[in-house]
Amino acid sequence: MLSIQHRLLPMRRPLAAVALTLALALAAPAHAGDEPERVDAGASAPASGARIELVPRPDAQTWPSACSFVRPICVHSATVASPIAEALADTERAWDTISQALGVPPPLAAFDTGRFDVYLIPNADESTRLLERDPRSGYDRATGFAIVGAGLRGCALDAAITRQVLRGALLRASPATDAISAIGTSAALAQLIVPCGLASDTAAIGAAQAHPASGIVDALTGLPPRSASLFYGWLDEAFARSPGAAITATWALSPTRTPIDADHWFHEPDTFDVLRASFKGALSERSTLDDLIVGFGVARAFVGRTSDDGHFLESRTLGDAATVALAWDVPWPSQPRGLASPVGLAPTGSAYVLVHREGAAPTARLRIESSWEQLMKLRWVAVKLDATGHELARIPVATPDKAESVALTVDDLSGAASVLLVGTNVSAWDGPLEPDETPWEPHGWLLTIAAE
Repeated sequence: MLSIQHRLLPMRRPLAAVALTLALALAAPAHAGDEPERVDAGASAPASGARIELVPRPDAQTWPSACSFVRPICVHSATVASPIAEALADTERAWDTISQALGVPPPLAAFDTGRFDVYLIPNADESTRLLERDPRSGYDRATGFAIVGAGLRGCALDAAITRQVLRGALLRASPATDAISAIGTSAALAQLIVPCGLASDTAAIGAAQAHPASGIVDALTGLPPRSASLFYGWLDEAFARSPGAAITATWALSPTRTPIDADHWFHEPDTFDVLRASFKGALSERSTLDDLIVGFGVARAFVGRTSDDGHFLESRTLGDAATVALAWDVPWPSQPRGLASPVGLAPTGSAYVLVHREGAAPTARLRIESSWEQLMKLRWVAVKLDATGHELARIPVATPDKAESVALTVDDLSGAASVLLVGTNVSAWDGPLEPDETPWEPHGWLLTIAAE
Protein backbone atom coordinates (compact mmCIF):
# COMPACT_ATOMS: atom_id res chain seq x y z
CA MET A 1 0.00 0.00 0.00
CA LEU A 2 1.31 3.43 -0.90
CA SER A 3 1.33 6.33 1.51
CA ILE A 4 0.86 9.59 -0.32
CA GLN A 5 1.35 12.96 1.33
CA HIS A 6 0.12 16.06 -0.48
CA ARG A 7 1.01 19.38 1.11
CA LEU A 8 -1.04 22.50 0.62
CA LEU A 9 0.33 25.87 1.64
CA PRO A 10 -1.71 29.05 2.13
CA MET A 11 -1.63 31.58 -0.67
CA ARG A 12 -2.50 34.69 1.32
CA ARG A 13 -2.61 33.91 5.03
CA PRO A 14 0.36 32.76 7.14
CA LEU A 15 -1.28 29.51 8.23
CA ALA A 16 0.54 26.29 8.88
CA ALA A 17 1.06 23.93 5.97
CA VAL A 18 -1.85 21.59 5.48
CA ALA A 19 -0.86 17.96 4.98
CA LEU A 20 -3.28 15.78 3.12
CA THR A 21 -2.22 12.34 4.26
CA LEU A 22 -4.13 9.17 3.41
CA ALA A 23 -2.90 5.63 3.04
CA LEU A 24 -4.13 4.40 -0.33
CA ALA A 25 -3.14 2.56 -3.49
CA LEU A 26 -3.74 4.41 -6.73
CA ALA A 27 -5.33 2.63 -9.67
CA ALA A 28 -2.77 2.50 -12.44
CA PRO A 29 -3.76 1.60 -16.02
CA ALA A 30 -4.89 -1.98 -15.65
CA HIS A 31 -2.99 -4.77 -17.33
CA ALA A 32 -3.01 -8.50 -16.75
CA GLY A 33 -0.93 -9.25 -13.69
CA ASP A 34 -0.52 -5.55 -12.86
CA GLU A 35 -3.42 -4.88 -10.51
CA PRO A 36 -3.03 -2.32 -7.71
CA GLU A 37 -3.01 -3.49 -4.13
CA ARG A 38 -6.52 -3.73 -2.71
CA VAL A 39 -7.94 -2.04 0.35
CA ASP A 40 -9.26 -4.65 2.73
CA ALA A 41 -11.98 -2.41 4.16
CA GLY A 42 -13.44 -1.81 0.73
CA ALA A 43 -13.90 -5.47 -0.07
CA SER A 44 -16.54 -6.19 2.54
CA ALA A 45 -17.84 -2.78 3.59
CA PRO A 46 -21.54 -2.07 3.01
CA ALA A 47 -22.63 0.35 0.33
CA SER A 48 -22.81 3.90 1.61
CA GLY A 49 -23.02 6.22 -1.36
CA ALA A 50 -25.32 7.13 -4.20
CA ARG A 51 -26.98 4.64 -6.48
CA ILE A 52 -24.90 3.54 -9.48
CA GLU A 53 -26.90 4.44 -12.57
CA LEU A 54 -25.38 3.62 -15.96
CA VAL A 55 -26.83 5.75 -18.76
CA PRO A 56 -26.68 4.84 -22.47
CA ARG A 57 -25.33 7.55 -24.72
CA PRO A 58 -27.74 9.33 -27.12
CA ASP A 59 -28.37 7.71 -30.50
CA ALA A 60 -26.33 10.16 -32.56
CA GLN A 61 -25.52 8.10 -35.64
CA THR A 62 -27.20 10.61 -37.95
CA TRP A 63 -26.06 13.73 -36.08
CA PRO A 64 -23.36 16.07 -37.42
CA SER A 65 -20.09 15.23 -35.69
CA ALA A 66 -16.50 16.43 -35.46
CA CYS A 67 -13.60 14.53 -33.94
CA SER A 68 -10.17 15.67 -32.83
CA PHE A 69 -7.07 14.57 -34.75
CA VAL A 70 -4.89 14.80 -31.62
CA ARG A 71 -7.14 13.85 -28.69
CA PRO A 72 -9.68 11.02 -28.15
CA ILE A 73 -12.59 13.47 -28.36
CA CYS A 74 -15.69 13.76 -30.54
CA VAL A 75 -18.47 16.34 -30.48
CA HIS A 76 -21.96 15.53 -31.80
CA SER A 77 -24.81 17.96 -32.35
CA ALA A 78 -28.53 17.31 -32.44
CA THR A 79 -28.90 20.34 -34.70
CA VAL A 80 -26.84 21.65 -37.61
CA ALA A 81 -27.03 25.14 -36.10
CA SER A 82 -24.79 24.19 -33.18
CA PRO A 83 -21.19 25.49 -33.08
CA ILE A 84 -19.55 22.06 -33.44
CA ALA A 85 -16.12 23.37 -34.41
CA GLU A 86 -16.11 25.84 -31.53
CA ALA A 87 -17.21 23.15 -29.10
CA LEU A 88 -14.49 20.78 -30.29
CA ALA A 89 -11.84 23.48 -29.87
CA ASP A 90 -13.15 24.22 -26.35
CA THR A 91 -13.07 20.52 -25.46
CA GLU A 92 -9.49 20.14 -26.70
CA ARG A 93 -8.42 23.22 -24.77
CA ALA A 94 -10.10 22.01 -21.57
CA TRP A 95 -8.57 18.54 -22.03
CA ASP A 96 -5.05 19.97 -22.37
CA THR A 97 -5.40 22.47 -19.53
CA ILE A 98 -6.69 19.84 -17.14
CA SER A 99 -4.04 17.27 -17.98
CA GLN A 100 -1.08 19.64 -18.39
CA ALA A 101 -1.64 22.69 -16.16
CA LEU A 102 -3.56 20.93 -13.37
CA GLY A 103 -1.80 17.60 -13.76
CA VAL A 104 -5.09 15.68 -13.60
CA PRO A 105 -5.54 12.59 -15.81
CA PRO A 106 -8.15 13.44 -18.47
CA PRO A 107 -11.42 11.54 -18.80
CA LEU A 108 -11.19 7.83 -19.43
CA ALA A 109 -12.11 7.05 -23.04
CA ALA A 110 -15.16 4.85 -23.57
CA PHE A 111 -14.24 1.22 -24.14
CA ASP A 112 -16.39 0.74 -27.22
CA THR A 113 -15.46 3.93 -29.10
CA GLY A 114 -12.09 4.79 -27.58
CA ARG A 115 -13.08 8.42 -27.06
CA PHE A 116 -14.82 10.93 -24.79
CA ASP A 117 -18.02 12.17 -26.43
CA VAL A 118 -19.70 15.56 -26.02
CA TYR A 119 -23.32 15.93 -27.16
CA LEU A 120 -24.83 19.34 -27.96
CA ILE A 121 -28.58 19.12 -27.34
CA PRO A 122 -31.08 22.02 -27.49
CA ASN A 123 -32.42 23.16 -24.10
CA ALA A 124 -30.47 20.45 -22.27
CA ASP A 125 -29.10 20.95 -18.79
CA GLU A 126 -25.37 20.37 -18.82
CA SER A 127 -24.26 17.15 -17.17
CA THR A 128 -21.84 14.26 -17.40
CA ARG A 129 -23.46 10.83 -17.38
CA LEU A 130 -21.95 7.59 -16.14
CA LEU A 131 -21.53 5.28 -19.13
CA GLU A 132 -19.75 2.23 -17.72
CA ARG A 133 -17.44 1.16 -14.92
CA ASP A 134 -13.94 -0.14 -15.57
CA PRO A 135 -14.01 -3.82 -14.53
CA ARG A 136 -10.23 -4.15 -14.95
CA SER A 137 -9.27 -1.65 -12.26
CA GLY A 138 -8.71 -2.52 -8.62
CA TYR A 139 -10.26 0.81 -7.65
CA ASP A 140 -13.35 2.56 -8.91
CA ARG A 141 -12.93 4.12 -12.34
CA ALA A 142 -15.60 4.92 -14.87
CA THR A 143 -16.20 6.35 -18.31
CA GLY A 144 -18.84 8.90 -19.17
CA PHE A 145 -20.10 11.32 -21.78
CA ALA A 146 -21.01 15.00 -21.57
CA ILE A 147 -24.22 16.80 -22.49
CA VAL A 148 -24.12 20.56 -23.08
CA GLY A 149 -26.80 22.97 -24.24
CA ALA A 150 -26.71 23.53 -27.99
CA GLY A 151 -27.67 27.18 -27.62
CA LEU A 152 -24.49 28.24 -25.80
CA ARG A 153 -21.86 30.32 -27.53
CA GLY A 154 -18.53 31.95 -26.74
CA CYS A 155 -17.26 31.92 -23.19
CA ALA A 156 -20.48 30.41 -21.83
CA LEU A 157 -19.97 27.37 -24.07
CA ASP A 158 -16.31 27.20 -23.09
CA ALA A 159 -17.17 27.25 -19.38
CA ALA A 160 -19.89 24.60 -19.72
CA ILE A 161 -17.65 22.23 -21.67
CA THR A 162 -14.76 22.76 -19.24
CA ARG A 163 -16.98 21.88 -16.30
CA GLN A 164 -18.08 18.66 -17.98
CA VAL A 165 -14.60 17.60 -19.07
CA LEU A 166 -13.62 18.06 -15.41
CA ARG A 167 -16.58 15.90 -14.41
CA GLY A 168 -15.32 13.27 -16.84
CA ALA A 169 -11.88 13.44 -15.22
CA LEU A 170 -13.47 12.96 -11.80
CA LEU A 171 -15.28 9.85 -13.05
CA ARG A 172 -11.83 8.47 -13.76
CA ALA A 173 -10.30 9.56 -10.44
CA SER A 174 -13.13 9.10 -7.93
CA PRO A 175 -16.54 8.30 -9.46
CA ALA A 176 -18.12 7.66 -6.04
CA THR A 177 -17.78 11.35 -5.10
CA ASP A 178 -21.14 12.69 -3.94
CA ALA A 179 -23.01 14.55 -6.67
CA ILE A 180 -22.90 18.01 -5.09
CA SER A 181 -19.17 17.85 -4.38
CA ALA A 182 -18.55 16.54 -7.89
CA ILE A 183 -20.43 19.44 -9.46
CA GLY A 184 -19.10 22.01 -6.99
CA THR A 185 -15.43 21.08 -7.32
CA SER A 186 -15.67 20.92 -11.11
CA ALA A 187 -17.30 24.35 -11.23
CA ALA A 188 -14.68 25.82 -8.89
CA LEU A 189 -11.85 24.51 -11.09
CA ALA A 190 -13.58 25.81 -14.22
CA GLN A 191 -13.71 29.24 -12.61
CA LEU A 192 -9.90 29.15 -12.57
CA ILE A 193 -9.54 27.91 -16.13
CA VAL A 194 -12.11 29.87 -18.13
CA PRO A 195 -12.18 33.68 -18.12
CA CYS A 196 -15.94 33.88 -17.58
CA GLY A 197 -16.12 30.83 -15.31
CA LEU A 198 -16.94 32.80 -12.17
CA ALA A 199 -19.45 35.06 -13.93
CA SER A 200 -21.27 32.03 -15.35
CA ASP A 201 -21.84 30.82 -11.79
CA THR A 202 -23.21 34.12 -10.51
CA ALA A 203 -26.76 32.79 -10.15
CA ALA A 204 -25.62 29.65 -8.32
CA ILE A 205 -23.37 31.58 -5.93
CA GLY A 206 -26.11 34.14 -5.38
CA ALA A 207 -28.54 31.36 -4.46
CA ALA A 208 -26.06 29.95 -1.95
CA GLN A 209 -25.60 33.38 -0.39
CA ALA A 210 -29.33 33.98 -0.27
CA HIS A 211 -29.75 30.75 1.73
CA PRO A 212 -26.61 30.50 3.90
CA ALA A 213 -28.37 28.33 6.49
CA SER A 214 -28.43 25.43 4.01
CA GLY A 215 -25.81 22.69 4.01
CA ILE A 216 -22.87 23.02 1.66
CA VAL A 217 -23.36 19.63 -0.01
CA ASP A 218 -26.97 18.87 0.89
CA ALA A 219 -28.67 17.57 -2.24
CA LEU A 220 -32.16 18.23 -0.85
CA THR A 221 -31.95 22.00 -0.43
CA GLY A 222 -33.15 22.76 -3.95
CA LEU A 223 -30.18 25.08 -4.49
CA PRO A 224 -28.28 24.87 -7.79
CA PRO A 225 -25.60 22.19 -7.31
CA ARG A 226 -22.94 24.58 -8.59
CA SER A 227 -23.56 26.69 -5.48
CA ALA A 228 -21.11 24.35 -3.70
CA SER A 229 -18.36 25.94 -5.81
CA LEU A 230 -18.40 28.79 -3.29
CA PHE A 231 -17.01 26.52 -0.57
CA TYR A 232 -14.59 24.59 -2.75
CA GLY A 233 -13.35 27.76 -4.45
CA TRP A 234 -12.69 29.34 -1.05
CA LEU A 235 -10.91 26.21 0.13
CA ASP A 236 -8.59 26.32 -2.85
CA GLU A 237 -7.98 30.08 -2.73
CA ALA A 238 -7.20 30.03 0.97
CA PHE A 239 -5.01 26.96 1.26
CA ALA A 240 -3.69 25.70 -2.07
CA ARG A 241 -0.01 26.02 -2.90
CA SER A 242 -1.00 26.57 -6.55
CA PRO A 243 -4.38 27.23 -8.15
CA GLY A 244 -6.53 24.12 -8.17
CA ALA A 245 -4.19 22.05 -5.99
CA ALA A 246 -6.49 21.75 -2.98
CA ILE A 247 -9.41 20.51 -5.06
CA THR A 248 -7.44 18.08 -7.21
CA ALA A 249 -5.81 16.72 -4.05
CA THR A 250 -9.21 15.78 -2.65
CA TRP A 251 -9.87 13.91 -5.89
CA ALA A 252 -6.57 12.06 -5.76
CA LEU A 253 -6.92 11.16 -2.10
CA SER A 254 -10.46 9.76 -2.23
CA PRO A 255 -10.26 6.58 -4.32
CA THR A 256 -12.88 3.98 -3.51
CA ARG A 257 -13.45 0.31 -4.17
CA THR A 258 -16.98 -0.86 -4.92
CA PRO A 259 -17.83 -4.45 -5.90
CA ILE A 260 -18.53 -4.57 -9.63
CA ASP A 261 -22.03 -5.98 -9.07
CA ALA A 262 -23.02 -3.42 -6.40
CA ASP A 263 -25.95 -1.09 -7.02
CA HIS A 264 -24.59 1.70 -4.76
CA TRP A 265 -21.13 3.21 -4.54
CA PHE A 266 -19.02 2.46 -1.51
CA HIS A 267 -18.14 6.05 -0.72
CA GLU A 268 -15.22 5.81 1.70
CA PRO A 269 -13.02 7.79 1.88
CA ASP A 270 -15.06 10.78 0.74
CA THR A 271 -14.12 14.41 0.25
CA PHE A 272 -14.87 15.33 3.85
CA ASP A 273 -12.82 12.40 5.12
CA VAL A 274 -9.86 13.90 3.27
CA LEU A 275 -10.55 17.34 4.73
CA ARG A 276 -11.03 15.89 8.20
CA ALA A 277 -7.62 14.23 8.10
CA SER A 278 -5.97 17.21 6.41
CA PHE A 279 -7.05 19.94 8.80
CA LYS A 280 -6.52 18.07 12.04
CA GLY A 281 -4.08 20.34 13.87
CA ALA A 282 -3.39 22.39 10.73
CA LEU A 283 -5.07 25.72 11.53
CA SER A 284 -4.01 25.62 15.19
CA GLU A 285 -2.63 23.06 17.58
CA ARG A 286 -6.01 21.41 18.14
CA SER A 287 -7.94 22.50 15.08
CA THR A 288 -10.35 20.15 13.35
CA LEU A 289 -12.66 20.13 10.35
CA ASP A 290 -15.07 22.14 12.52
CA ASP A 291 -12.63 25.07 12.45
CA LEU A 292 -12.45 24.91 8.67
CA ILE A 293 -16.26 25.04 8.40
CA VAL A 294 -16.35 27.99 10.82
CA GLY A 295 -13.69 29.75 8.75
CA PHE A 296 -15.80 29.38 5.64
CA GLY A 297 -18.84 30.64 7.52
CA VAL A 298 -17.02 33.87 8.33
CA ALA A 299 -15.39 34.20 4.91
CA ARG A 300 -18.64 34.01 2.97
CA ALA A 301 -19.75 37.23 4.65
CA PHE A 302 -17.14 38.91 2.44
CA VAL A 303 -18.14 37.88 -1.07
CA GLY A 304 -18.79 40.38 -3.84
CA ARG A 305 -18.94 44.01 -2.80
CA THR A 306 -17.24 43.48 0.59
CA SER A 307 -14.49 41.15 -0.66
CA ASP A 308 -10.86 42.14 -0.04
CA ASP A 309 -7.33 40.74 -0.20
CA GLY A 310 -8.17 38.19 2.46
CA HIS A 311 -11.65 37.16 1.32
CA PHE A 312 -12.80 36.09 -2.15
CA LEU A 313 -10.87 38.84 -3.91
CA GLU A 314 -11.86 37.77 -7.42
CA SER A 315 -15.57 37.77 -6.48
CA ARG A 316 -15.60 41.58 -6.39
CA THR A 317 -17.05 41.55 -9.91
CA LEU A 318 -20.17 39.78 -8.58
CA GLY A 319 -21.12 42.87 -6.57
CA ASP A 320 -24.32 42.82 -4.51
CA ALA A 321 -25.53 39.65 -6.27
CA ALA A 322 -23.23 37.65 -3.97
CA THR A 323 -24.00 39.43 -0.70
CA VAL A 324 -24.86 37.01 2.07
CA ALA A 325 -28.38 37.24 3.51
CA LEU A 326 -28.63 38.42 7.11
CA ALA A 327 -30.80 36.66 9.65
CA TRP A 328 -31.06 39.95 11.55
CA ASP A 329 -29.91 43.54 10.91
CA VAL A 330 -30.42 45.52 14.12
CA PRO A 331 -29.38 48.81 15.74
CA TRP A 332 -27.30 49.03 18.88
CA PRO A 333 -29.43 47.60 21.73
CA SER A 334 -30.56 50.27 24.19
CA GLN A 335 -31.89 47.40 26.28
CA PRO A 336 -31.41 43.61 26.08
CA ARG A 337 -32.95 42.20 22.94
CA GLY A 338 -33.72 38.59 22.04
CA LEU A 339 -33.42 37.32 18.47
CA ALA A 340 -34.62 33.94 17.20
CA SER A 341 -33.43 32.09 14.11
CA PRO A 342 -35.74 32.82 11.14
CA VAL A 343 -34.88 29.39 9.71
CA GLY A 344 -33.07 26.39 11.14
CA LEU A 345 -29.37 25.87 10.57
CA ALA A 346 -28.41 22.73 8.67
CA PRO A 347 -24.96 21.17 9.22
CA THR A 348 -22.31 23.48 7.62
CA GLY A 349 -24.90 26.28 7.34
CA SER A 350 -24.37 29.73 8.88
CA ALA A 351 -26.48 32.57 10.26
CA TYR A 352 -25.50 36.26 10.25
CA VAL A 353 -26.59 38.94 12.70
CA LEU A 354 -25.38 42.49 12.05
CA VAL A 355 -25.38 44.88 15.04
CA HIS A 356 -24.74 48.54 14.18
CA ARG A 357 -22.67 50.55 16.65
CA GLU A 358 -24.20 53.92 15.85
CA GLY A 359 -25.64 55.46 19.03
CA ALA A 360 -23.42 53.42 21.35
CA ALA A 361 -21.33 55.07 24.03
CA PRO A 362 -17.62 55.31 23.08
CA THR A 363 -16.65 52.73 25.69
CA ALA A 364 -19.72 50.50 25.33
CA ARG A 365 -19.28 46.75 25.08
CA LEU A 366 -21.58 44.19 23.48
CA ARG A 367 -22.81 41.25 25.52
CA ILE A 368 -23.80 38.13 23.58
CA GLU A 369 -25.65 35.12 24.95
CA SER A 370 -26.87 32.26 22.80
CA SER A 371 -28.63 28.93 23.24
CA TRP A 372 -29.67 26.34 20.67
CA GLU A 373 -31.39 23.03 20.12
CA GLN A 374 -29.82 19.87 21.41
CA LEU A 375 -27.62 17.82 19.06
CA MET A 376 -26.45 20.86 17.06
CA LYS A 377 -22.79 21.88 17.34
CA LEU A 378 -23.10 25.66 16.99
CA ARG A 379 -20.03 27.89 16.92
CA TRP A 380 -20.26 31.69 17.11
CA VAL A 381 -17.69 34.23 15.93
CA ALA A 382 -17.90 37.99 16.53
CA VAL A 383 -16.38 40.02 13.67
CA LYS A 384 -15.64 43.73 14.08
CA LEU A 385 -16.33 45.65 10.85
CA ASP A 386 -15.21 49.08 9.71
CA ALA A 387 -17.44 51.64 8.01
CA THR A 388 -16.92 50.00 4.60
CA GLY A 389 -17.98 46.58 5.89
CA HIS A 390 -14.50 45.08 5.92
CA GLU A 391 -13.10 42.94 8.71
CA LEU A 392 -11.06 44.57 11.49
CA ALA A 393 -10.82 41.61 13.83
CA ARG A 394 -12.63 38.41 14.73
CA ILE A 395 -13.27 36.88 18.13
CA PRO A 396 -14.24 33.19 18.27
CA VAL A 397 -16.57 32.26 21.10
CA ALA A 398 -15.07 29.31 22.95
CA THR A 399 -17.65 26.51 22.90
CA PRO A 400 -17.20 23.18 24.72
CA ASP A 401 -18.25 19.98 22.96
CA LYS A 402 -21.94 19.18 23.40
CA ALA A 403 -22.62 22.65 24.79
CA GLU A 404 -26.09 24.13 24.30
CA SER A 405 -25.31 27.72 25.24
CA VAL A 406 -22.43 30.22 25.30
CA ALA A 407 -21.79 33.82 26.32
CA LEU A 408 -19.23 36.45 25.34
CA THR A 409 -18.60 40.15 25.88
CA VAL A 410 -17.05 41.98 22.95
CA ASP A 411 -15.04 44.96 24.12
CA ASP A 412 -12.65 47.49 22.55
CA LEU A 413 -15.01 48.50 19.76
CA SER A 414 -13.09 51.66 18.91
CA GLY A 415 -12.91 52.03 15.15
CA ALA A 416 -15.67 49.49 14.57
CA ALA A 417 -18.83 50.65 12.82
CA SER A 418 -20.67 47.39 13.46
CA VAL A 419 -20.31 43.87 14.81
CA LEU A 420 -21.20 40.86 12.68
CA LEU A 421 -22.14 37.76 14.65
CA VAL A 422 -21.66 34.57 12.62
CA GLY A 423 -23.13 31.31 13.91
CA THR A 424 -22.18 28.09 12.10
CA ASN A 425 -23.61 24.63 12.63
CA VAL A 426 -20.44 22.57 12.18
CA SER A 427 -22.14 19.18 12.55
CA ALA A 428 -24.16 16.99 14.89
CA TRP A 429 -22.95 15.51 18.18
CA ASP A 430 -23.47 11.93 17.18
CA GLY A 431 -21.10 11.46 14.24
CA PRO A 432 -18.80 13.00 11.65
CA LEU A 433 -20.02 14.93 8.64
CA GLU A 434 -20.60 12.57 5.70
CA PRO A 435 -21.94 13.98 2.39
CA ASP A 436 -24.03 10.91 1.51
CA GLU A 437 -25.08 9.97 5.05
CA THR A 438 -25.41 13.08 7.22
CA PRO A 439 -29.01 13.76 8.26
CA TRP A 440 -29.14 17.39 7.16
CA GLU A 441 -31.62 18.27 9.88
CA PRO A 442 -31.80 22.01 10.65
CA HIS A 443 -31.91 23.30 14.21
CA GLY A 444 -32.95 26.59 15.74
CA TRP A 445 -31.06 29.06 17.91
CA LEU A 446 -31.73 32.02 20.20
CA LEU A 447 -29.48 35.04 20.63
CA THR A 448 -29.63 37.80 23.23
CA ILE A 449 -27.62 40.98 22.75
CA ALA A 450 -27.16 43.74 25.32
CA ALA A 451 -24.99 46.82 25.82
CA GLU A 452 -22.61 46.95 28.77
